[in-house]
Amino acid sequence: MLKASHLFNLMDARGAIAVAERQSYIGRIRDLCKACAQEWARQEEAGVAQTARGRYSAQRAKR
Repeated sequence: MLKASHLFNLMDARGAIAVAERQSYIGRIRDLCKACAQEWARQEEAGVAQTARGRYSAQRAKR
């Protein structure tokens, strides 16, 4: 997700994306971010979310 956003910004800054394409790319990145956030929320509700340091569970948080 971050790589997609970063690559879009690089391409946009270099003028490699046409004005008409720009809106499409932004929409696709927005959809990707939304899907990631929804999956994270689903895993958080289930108590099985992933963090950068490894597995996180509701049981660990209670300790």
